[in-house]
Amino acid sequence: MEGCILVGGSGAVGQSITRALLEADRKVTVLDARPPPGRLMAAGAQWLEADLLTSDLPPLPEGEVVLLLGLVASRPRWPWLLPVRNAISTARILSALAGRAGDHLRNRAGLRHHPPHQAGARRASAAGTAHRAQLRAGP
Repeated sequence: MEGCILVGGSGAVGQSITRALLEADRKVTVLDARPPPGRLMAAGAQWLEADLLTSDLPPLPEGEVVLLLGLVASRPRWPWLLPVRNAISTARILSALAGRAGDHLRNRAGLRHHPPHQAGARRASAAGTAHRAQLRAGP
């Protein structure tokens, strides 16, 4: 049974994913400051308590890691902090995963991933080619 670690998995989306994974006989560990609901814990979900902004991260079990960081307050006092918090939390969890086997940047859609400088050059080249073709075709 392959395990999954759902980072930020106690929210609405995380609960749905946890339930679906448990129904598919997957081992699920939720890493969050809040525990998942009792019904999910009773169904087999494990909980690792951690606030990714302030606390030390516990040792993570083996398995596929899914980041589910999202909105924790419907009307935050400072909305600009939401992306900052998510960026910091993501950086902290990625550094905790350093050295683990896996493919952090694999594109699941099967598309080729180009480093930003190459992707930008390809877009610029394609735009230049299209522009030159328009000029040759005339009005």
